[in-house]
Amino acid sequence: MQRGLEAVVARIARMTMRGAPLRISLTTETGTVVTVGRGPSVAVIGSIGEVAMWAFGRDEALVTFEGGDTDIELLGSVVRAL
Repeated sequence: MQRGLEAVVARIARMTMRGAPLRISLTTETGTVVTVGRGPSVAVIGSIGEVAMWAFGRDEALVTFEGGDTDIELLGSVVRAL
């Protein structure tokens, strides 16, 4: 089931975040699921379920962020919905 969810998250991220002004890596305990966008790097880290919820636009997802402070702030403006 985890692999299937990773595939869905990767597809959604490629569709919704490809124009992001950041290079966004969606990462789980098993590694990076997908990296999209261009610019400074920011990582969104959590379990696949939480990363999926964040990728679908839920700000309350239990994820952590790695990157520069201004880049993480900019991440909040990235569209994550269809």
